Amino acid sequence: MCRQGGQALVFLLGIMGALVAAMLVAHHAGQLANHKQRLLNTADAAAYSAATWEARTLNLEAYINRAVIANEVTIAQAVSLRSWSAYMRRLLDHIDGVSRFVPYLGQATRVLERLWVAVDDALQPMLTGAESAASFSERTLTGVQSLVHASGFSAARDLAEQTVRANDPQAHLSVASEALLGVGAASWLRLTTPYRGADRQRQKAVVESSLDGFTVERGFDTSPPVVGLVARIRKRGGTDLIGFDTWRGIDTLALHTRRGLFGSMRERVPVGWGGAENGRATPLGGRNGDSWRINPRTSAIALRDLRAARSYAGLPALRDIVEPAQRNERTVEVVIDLVSGPVAELPHAALRSARVAVPGAAPGQISSVLPREPLHAISAAQVYFARPEPRADGRRELPSLFNPYWQVRLAPVPARERALAALLNGTGDPFAALP
Repeated sequence: MCRQGGQALVFLLGIMGALVAAMLVAHHAGQLANHKQRLLNTADAAAYSAATWEARTLNLEAYINRAVIANEVTIAQAVSLRSWSAYMRRLLDHIDGVSRFVPYLGQATRVLERLWVAVDDALQPMLTGAESAASFSERTLTGVQSLVHASGFSAARDLAEQTVRANDPQAHLSVASEALLGVGAASWLRLTTPYRGADRQRQKAVVESSLDGFTVERGFDTSPPVVGLVARIRKRGGTDLIGFDTWRGIDTLALHTRRGLFGSMRERVPVGWGGAENGRATPLGGRNGDSWRINPRTSAIALRDLRAARSYAGLPALRDIVEPAQRNERTVEVVIDLVSGPVAELPHAALRSARVAVPGAAPGQISSVLPREPLHAISAAQVYFARPEPRADGRRELPSLFNPYWQVRLAPVPARERALAALLNGTGDPFAALP
């Protein structure tokens, strides 16, 4: 009778071998998925970091623009105060010349007139100095803006590389990344432009809409007692940006009388006037709070006697969106393509989700064998403009560099960039398995 001992051991060894092989396959698949997760998370982080830097750069430029607008308003207010102070000085001098013959009243007006002369003598140089300082600071701010914008994209690229090194030391920017970043750089340069010369009209409109009521128009009408039907005192004044390089303020007060019993009121006697200017000398005129229409004679006298300064260098060239009237969404894309060594040569790493294609694997499948070829990951982030809250008037706000509302979001990789990355990496289409 033959002995059959040892046959169970053979089957047991076969089963154990199959189990070990299955465990190796599972381990290899887990290691591959783990690395895929790490690589794409790194690409996401790099693209998002670079786009965040660009968004912050645009917001910084918006804050600089707002600071320049605030300085322009300050200059306009200073010119307005100089004009109004000169007007008050002239008016009190005329009042003193008339009231000096009236007991008590003449003494009071004399004291007030002398007091205002002292105030005006101190106010004029102080305000002129403030105008000069504000204009100088504008040039400094716009210089910083140009420097920040010029270095914005290169700094974003450096930040992307630092993010890659910090998250996955085995990964690095692929050959395609340089071309993709070049496409992003072109998009960055096309987004904004400095507006110079006659193109500063948009910036001028923003400045003028930011002026306070006293600067824009300071006037009133009053009728003397008894003779109010035939006589009226009309005050007009305002400060304008003449062209783009001169702030001019004019204040006038004139007596108007009626022509005939039912005729219209006409300017007759200039009573008080004053003017101030800072910037390039120009023959152009402004509205000056309707002073030229209501008190033309007095306005001409004020223009002749105005106190001019030449320290204002003009409205600077501010950077803004190219063709801001366009209603399409303005965005900047940052696309990062990473490459890493073969998985078999990489240490274990446990990270988050990823979308990495493996060259050589069928679409939608994961190879059970660790690939010897490098792995690729591609990710995109988008810089876009959006208000944190809707406008009170319900209107849509177009992108601009006057409000710091630039934000960042991860976005699908555009098909053009994916195709370019595949072509330059020489991998066919390694992203065919991606949704």
